[in-house]
Amino acid sequence: MIIFRCSGCNQKYKADDNFLGKEVICKKCGQPFIVTAVAAPPNGIKNETLKIPDPDQSQDNHQYEDPRLQTSLVSGTQHYSGKRTYPFIFDLFLYPYSKAGLFMLLIFFGIPFILRLLGLLTTALTVVFVPFLPIAILIKILGALINAVFWLYMFWYYGQCVYESALGSTRAPDTMSQTPAFGEIFSNLFKIIACIAVFTLPAMIYSHTTGRIDNIFFVLVAFGIFCFPMAFLAVIMFDSFYGLNPILIAASIKSTFFPYIGLCLLLALLQAIFTACSYLLFIVPFARVLIPALSAIGMMISGHLLGRFFYKYEQRLNWDV
Repeated sequence: MIIFRCSGCNQKYKADDNFLGKEVICKKCGQPFIVTAVAAPPNGIKNETLKIPDPDQSQDNHQYEDPRLQTSLVSGTQHYSGKRTYPFIFDLFLYPYSKAGLFMLLIFFGIPFILRLLGLLTTALTVVFVPFLPIAILIKILGALINAVFWLYMFWYYGQCVYESALGSTRAPDTMSQTPAFGEIFSNLFKIIACIAVFTLPAMIYSHTTGRIDNIFFVLVAFGIFCFPMAFLAVIMFDSFYGLNPILIAASIKSTFFPYIGLCLLLALLQAIFTACSYLLFIVPFARVLIPALSAIGMMISGHLLGRFFYKYEQRLNWDV
């Protein structure tokens, strides 16, 4: 099984190995292209195939055997061994420190730093030269837009960390050759928001209807926090809101109960460590610019843990993704 992209519109597909090097027609944009990108999908992905177009037929008549052929799996050029270079705890914190990961950290540090510096500069110029105020407002609006795109991209990259780790990667993925469409970025953000909403809604509804914050409220909050990692992993791997199916989540937690408890505890420990580090940086004025980069490191590592959980317990989860 190989995973590849259309060279014209970047649509992602998967098909049998014998398609490598052959010309196919993209179902989305209708353009012919040669299958070149190769990646190993997770075990359990259905063997959906792409029909090779008949040269004698018109382009409009090309048909595909399975309408579910279009997928959102990540394309790549590496086959991951899944083996760690160092002991688990050390290798875990080394996850962001690949060439691609360091480049992403540079972006996650550089953009907020530049925006903060630009904000201070425009504020100073406005105080000295009042007519500069309209330009300063325009620059601040532009900075806010850039900052929004920056965080959207960070959440998209988080999803890539989860997926690549599920394939067996032990280092941050190289996405510099990929240019995600805004639709894909927003889709990933909506998945995160939906997961958060689904598992915080019961506690919010209870608190709103009863007007109390008691033991039941905290039980509902704890339940939501406990189920969230499995639900989010399922949404990423299925690339669908089907991952929020409560029957699927309950069965998955049951089949991996003790390892999943360990995953939740480890995620909670990482959250506590990075929260404490962020607080220490926050109380030092000039160190605050490092907080986005620190947040990015935390997101990469937590995403790796989720994906690695799927990699290790794929057979128990038995997800037909």
